[in-house]
Amino acid sequence: MTTVLAALLITATAGGPAAAGGSGGPERVSRPGEYAGYSPVLYDEWVRTSQYLPTRDGTRLAVDLYRPAVDGKAVERPFPVVWEHQLSRASRAEDGAVDLRGVTSGMAELTKYGYTVAFVDRRGNGASFGTMTGYHSRTEASDAYDVTEWLAAQSWSDGQVGVFGCSNTGDAAMQAATVGAPHLKAVFAGNYSFHKYDAFQRGGIRANWGVGPNRTREEDLRNLPVDADADGALLRQAVEQHQANTSLRDMWREAPYRDSEVASVGTQPWLEYSVATYKEAIERSGVPLYSYDGWDDDFRKESLVGAATLTNPHKILVGPWLHCENQGFDIVAERHRFFDHWLKGVDNGIMQEPEVHYYTGSSDGTGQWRDARQWPPKPSARPTRYYLGGGTSGTVDSVNDGTLGRSGRTGRAAATPTPSTTR
Repeated sequence: MTTVLAALLITATAGGPAAAGGSGGPERVSRPGEYAGYSPVLYDEWVRTSQYLPTRDGTRLAVDLYRPAVDGKAVERPFPVVWEHQLSRASRAEDGAVDLRGVTSGMAELTKYGYTVAFVDRRGNGASFGTMTGYHSRTEASDAYDVTEWLAAQSWSDGQVGVFGCSNTGDAAMQAATVGAPHLKAVFAGNYSFHKYDAFQRGGIRANWGVGPNRTREEDLRNLPVDADADGALLRQAVEQHQANTSLRDMWREAPYRDSEVASVGTQPWLEYSVATYKEAIERSGVPLYSYDGWDDDFRKESLVGAATLTNPHKILVGPWLHCENQGFDIVAERHRFFDHWLKGVDNGIMQEPEVHYYTGSSDGTGQWRDARQWPPKPSARPTRYYLGGGTSGTVDSVNDGTLGRSGRTGRAAATPTPSTTR
């Protein structure tokens, strides 16, 4: 197997991305939710390792790394890195079953094609140290900068970094675009809130789910410690720090208005925690964005408003789904397409497609996917001239009942218009 993999690596290096799926190779397919033939499968194994990485203020964040492997050992060749700013990268259920975010998300699959995939617990969550102040604070955004640049600097990284996520991690992915990390090259974010107040306080009524992540000490202790923390001592220390996390329920109650200031977090939370506040910073970065959502999700308007507001290169996907669902659509393949284009330079046509791919339903339960160059879709219309005609239409009981026609000769009254005069 090692010989075969070495041959594949030589072929991929010599041919480059444009050679993938060439003469005699697999059929090339690149369209929304489908992707094949553009990236050769280089590996059939991955290994997971975990450790702490430092941030600028010394807070240690837990990270899981999924790396391509041969015979159980990580490949030392540098690859692009894609990562998610998580709440729990790895945990154990009450029955002992282990949940690895790299597996349940399907993203570890990208290691086969020459990616390193990382999952980082946000401060105050998972096995990370620190406390969570507010919800997507600027401290977390600074952490995203530090994580991105740390990942870019590792020997197994080629310096091309992308970030992804959905819901609270979709918000975190968009926040990562607000801090100007030099090595951040692409963002794939789903079901996020662009204006937090609009998403959480619709019409002055707080969303019934708007209490954010809240975990007991016992639930926190079910997160997996990093590899070096064999006895879980560091995890227990981190969990104790989590007890000082902001109570989001209390914070929202203290912020009834868009510009409310909350003393416990020392800021105007709706403004500081909103992606929209940092529109200019995101646009200065020029980072390409992919936003997706579902028509049956509470945030569907938010993703569309964000996409319509920002001038960055953008893709938009809206399907017939609830929150962070994607039934019948391969979201991992779509992430792969997007990251291949922006992190590897693969000419797979994704950015030549119409910007918007969306699903339309009908009352009989059927529907179809459509494309549009902009949102809302520009209607295909042409001006049509109508003429007042003689007679009555019979549609209303009024002396004003009359007819309209496409021809200028619809009746005696219309045949010879009499110009009006005034004196």
